[in-house]
Amino acid sequence: MEYASQHNVNTSVAHPAVVGSISGGLVGAGALGLAIIGLAGVYPQLLLSIAVIAAGAAFLIEGSEVSSRFSRLMNEEGSASGGTEISSGMNANIFGGIAGVTLGILALIGFVPEILSAIAVIAFGATLMSASGTTSRIASLIYAPEQRIGRIAQEAANSAVAMDVLAGVAAIALGVLALIGISTLALNLIGVLVVGAALLLSGSSIGARIAGVFNH
Repeated sequence: MEYASQHNVNTSVAHPAVVGSISGGLVGAGALGLAIIGLAGVYPQLLLSIAVIAAGAAFLIEGSEVSSRFSRLMNEEGSASGGTEISSGMNANIFGGIAGVTLGILALIGFVPEILSAIAVIAFGATLMSASGTTSRIASLIYAPEQRIGRIAQEAANSAVAMDVLAGVAAIALGVLALIGISTLALNLIGVLVVGAALLLSGSSIGARIAGVFNH
């Protein structure tokens, strides 16, 4: 707690933010790996469905870990400033994750898998874009911006925002093309690959940098 008080770190939110970011990134890496294997021609439709479920789970983990402590932070601060923005972002992650897991399971059991996978890719892209500003806002609430730790966390979060927006646009475009029948299976796999890469890079970047500062 001494470290936290010296650096104005709200550990009740910082710790779950690290766990949620890194865990979501690792599950996203699983989706990325499955998509790559599928693109190589190994059970592509089966692995696509599993990758969609994994990506949905990654969004769920990332959203639920942070939102579980966010209300407590607002009560401690005595203010709802920025609350709507962060709550909306976390809800987008949770709803996008639920949609992805549901669509992935339906695809896995053989219910119009290519169409449902394309819809899931579009949903993931929209989720990335909707929640893109959330990590930046969370970083500003956890850390005092004048402190070095705050600047590091904010820099990492801002980089993740740009990456999420670009990945979201790409995923939506790929999902729409797949939905209208253009190389559906391949574009679905590429879309999940893009989403998995975004989850891995943004999650590990933010989580690792914040955790790294705690270890110093």
